[in-house]
Amino acid sequence: MASETFLVPVPLERLPLHLLEGICFWLSPSNGGSLPSFSLANRQCANAAIKFRLRNIHLQIGGEISDEDFTFMDKVPDMDTRLGFVRSLRIGGSQDFEDDAENFFVRPRPFRPSPKGGSSIPYTPPLPEEALQFKARYKENWARAARFISRLSCLSDLIYECSAQVPMCVLSALRDHCPDARLHVYRFSLDSLYQPRDKYHDISPEEYALATSPNIYGLYLKYCSYTDKGHIGYNEEAVIQMARGLAPRLSYVYMASRGQGGTIQLSQAYKLHRHSGKPEWKGFYINDGQASDMVHGRGSLHTLYFEVTSKLRIHQWCGYTDFSKLTKLHLGDTAIDAVQVLATIGEGGGLSSLSSLALNPDAKNGEQAIAADGFIRLLSQNCSRLEKLELRVFRSRGDEDEVDIYRSLGRLPRLKRISLILECSVISYPDVRPGEPFIDMGGWEIPVSIYRAALINNAVDSVLAQSIFETMATTRAHAGGCSLVTLKLKIDGACHFGLIMADSETRIPLEWVGQSWLVRRDSPDGDIVVQNINSLVDDMDVLKDDFPERDDLKAVWVDVWPGSPSDRRNQWHSFPLVGSTN
Repeated sequence: MASETFLVPVPLERLPLHLLEGICFWLSPSNGGSLPSFSLANRQCANAAIKFRLRNIHLQIGGEISDEDFTFMDKVPDMDTRLGFVRSLRIGGSQDFEDDAENFFVRPRPFRPSPKGGSSIPYTPPLPEEALQFKARYKENWARAARFISRLSCLSDLIYECSAQVPMCVLSALRDHCPDARLHVYRFSLDSLYQPRDKYHDISPEEYALATSPNIYGLYLKYCSYTDKGHIGYNEEAVIQMARGLAPRLSYVYMASRGQGGTIQLSQAYKLHRHSGKPEWKGFYINDGQASDMVHGRGSLHTLYFEVTSKLRIHQWCGYTDFSKLTKLHLGDTAIDAVQVLATIGEGGGLSSLSSLALNPDAKNGEQAIAADGFIRLLSQNCSRLEKLELRVFRSRGDEDEVDIYRSLGRLPRLKRISLILECSVISYPDVRPGEPFIDMGGWEIPVSIYRAALINNAVDSVLAQSIFETMATTRAHAGGCSLVTLKLKIDGACHFGLIMADSETRIPLEWVGQSWLVRRDSPDGDIVVQNINSLVDDMDVLKDDFPERDDLKAVWVDVWPGSPSDRRNQWHSFPLVGSTN
């Protein structure tokens, strides 16, 4: 009789360390696991987990920090070995933001609004003696933090999220003890470069040390040309110098404008600006005969982010950094002539490394919308490395021009994730036919035929979402390349009719059918899954049983989607793309 083989269970504490570490790797938070719970199982599991638990740590610089907050570590065995496990240190930033997995072009965290809430206790300015004491304690706190950073021998990234400027002692600790660490400044600002008109001064030594730091790797800047006090801002000019080589390791730049309040000083500053323009920046150092350190070369950024982009900005930044080195480019709302310039750059091979692009063409009329479509086709032909794309596409009721855009995107061989903003606004419309009735929009009127066309154009259901996905996927299958994985569709401009905005009554039907969708393929050969993300009207309670309530709107709705009045809200459907079998 052949002997049977039995698998004998082995307790966790008897597993070799390398196997336990492998388990810890898959249980780490980056993989969605629960590493802390595993580390509590026994001493062996705790020892295996320690290097993963210490990989990313968070240091909150708030109130008073004592020496005991750091010296206790010297009493822990093998503390230097343990600190050697630290790869990423985040300083400040108590609020954690969770990104929606469906939103893969999220607004960068430093540019999001501050969390609501906060203390209702009124602020009382400290007495002069208290202010001096606070300043001394603040300096001591950061000195202790800098000494701690100096002990992190294997630190690779320091993420600085505090609103206060990066202290000189922290910059020195990085330079002297962590020369290879990358500094990411989430609230970058050179406050000394906001200066009164005709009273220009040098940059502060601390801020110049930050701008020229050999460690600074990335920054997020919210800036303005004029403050509410009327001071002139030169942060953008300074960052340009950094990008051109003043900061030797700078690799990514995120820039967004910062809104200002309406003050008399600001109004006066803009009045002078309209008359004579913004005074030219004189450089970091303008006094005592010091060198200005102005750089005129081209940098090698890999990521560039703007919220609004003009033709001039594209031309200028082409001179500041080598676009052929860019892997990520986010241009936000983009003027049509800027899209044309970008397409021309692509034709010359200037976007050869681009793997991620976000571009929202801002058309003012029908001619510009048509031009934008052509530039997008040209651009897609010369960005063959794109894997991730956000794009504004002008909906035209699924006609051949719109479908051709989807096919052009399908020809991108590496594109896996697409986020399309379907622009449904009516930019311009033909002359009114004699005798045609109108829809009232709170003092404005538009022809019924235009409102009807807008309803059809806005209607995006799961069938249309899947059809758009399949149009691109089919083109990809013929052209060859990676399988398209994810498509996100979002409606924009649903209630825009040229200069007219739909009022509360007329906008509800338009927004109800303007739904957003996430279409994904579960595996390379798997089924397509279509998921409703949200509707512009999420609250079903606002939709009455006899929706739409107004007779004129109801007549248009029934003309487009005839059927039983019992549940008119859910009897709508999209209209197929040209050439679609759906």
